[in-house]
Amino acid sequence: MRIGKISESVLKRSVLKEIQQEKNDQIPIGAGVGLDCGILQVPQGHCAAVTTDPITCVRTDLAAFAVYAVVNDLAAAGAAPVGIFITALLPPDYQESDLKELMREFRRITGQMGLTVMGGHTETTAAVNRPVLSMTAVGTLLEQAIRDPRKIKPGMDIVMTKGIGIEATAILARERKEELAERFSPSFLRQCEAFIDRLSILPECGIAGEMAVAAVHDVSEGGVFGALWELGACADLGIEADLKKIPVWQETIELCEQFDLNPYSVIGGGAALFVTSEGERLQAALTEAGIRAEIIGKTTAGADRVIIKDGERRFLEPPKADEISKIIERE
Repeated sequence: MRIGKISESVLKRSVLKEIQQEKNDQIPIGAGVGLDCGILQVPQGHCAAVTTDPITCVRTDLAAFAVYAVVNDLAAAGAAPVGIFITALLPPDYQESDLKELMREFRRITGQMGLTVMGGHTETTAAVNRPVLSMTAVGTLLEQAIRDPRKIKPGMDIVMTKGIGIEATAILARERKEELAERFSPSFLRQCEAFIDRLSILPECGIAGEMAVAAVHDVSEGGVFGALWELGACADLGIEADLKKIPVWQETIELCEQFDLNPYSVIGGGAALFVTSEGERLQAALTEAGIRAEIIGKTTAGADRVIIKDGERRFLEPPKADEISKIIERE
């Protein structure tokens, strides 16, 4: 497509037509030609929650990775997702048929989640060599349901759901399929690709919303080690976590070994950390709902963020570039 903002005809037939959805009463103005702002109607006693995130490290299933990245942030905040904005920066060799298929995928995934596309921007630019998506999501929550991680107290349990490296496993299985096929069986790789179906943390956040949960932090870039550090830094508290209690997936371990990645520091969307004074109760409720959950540690007084393995203490460091970037940099 030609460099610059896409034409009105392309916008109508390959974007707006493909993302057309049923009317949402909470969104009186959404996506449309000449409509530069989406309007969200917030019920009395509610607040609006807004989050944004870019997606730069994947080529396949872009819509799913992009939507879950921002929707999980809202879920962690206790908000019900309502709508999203899509900014798509496309390389010059990107075809209109590719754009149409991308929008169809957005309609499928947002339809499953009851989300409305409220607006966005689509442009072809030589500044990128592959599609780059920047997502903004909005949701609502009751004022009294607002969680403030800065109010976490020492001695609370940290419960982790699902396991490490879920998002990384799905990305590697897609982005390095041919390379991995030289070592792993087709059935094993299909299992790895299916990790994309575990990316949503909405179910576990829904369960947590009915309990005394002080804070929720979704595991994303930097993996569980990064998420633990960020949790402690936000609350200005220490963290002690037992490495052996952190749930892992064999598929993740094997793919990370193949690419010499630390599975505890790779992008981990699909998992979440819950801070609560009722760790065992929350773990039991999640397990009963079929969601894997483990109490992996506690918050502590002070500022030390520590991983314990066989009695040895290792201090966590502030998260740096995600381990998955090692793979992207090879291109």
